[in-house]
Amino acid sequence: MTTFEELQIGKYFRIPRINARYVYRKASNSHCTLGAALQPIRNATQLIPLTSPEIADYFADKFTAKLVVCPIIFADLQDPRLLKNRGSVSS
Repeated sequence: MTTFEELQIGKYFRIPRINARYVYRKASNSHCTLGAALQPIRNATQLIPLTSPEIADYFADKFTAKLVVCPIIFADLQDPRLLKNRGSVSS
C-alpha cells in the first residue's frame, strides 16, 4: 500500500475497504477521478496502486459489461433495415 501523496499523477488505484469495482485515477496533487467525477482526496489516504494487468482487466471488464447491458442497441446497428427506418441510411 501507498499514500495518495506518493502516487504519480495519472496512475490508477483502489481504496481499501471500498468496493473493488471503484477504480480511481490521480488527477492532481489534491484530486482524483472516479469516472468523469473529480473528487478531493487527502494526501495521507492509504490506497492500493493498480498494476498494468489489473488496469487492463478493469477496462476489459468495463467494456464487456457495456456490451452485455446494451445488446439490443448493438443488434440495431448491425441491421440495415432498422437503420433505414430511422432515416440513418440513404436510399
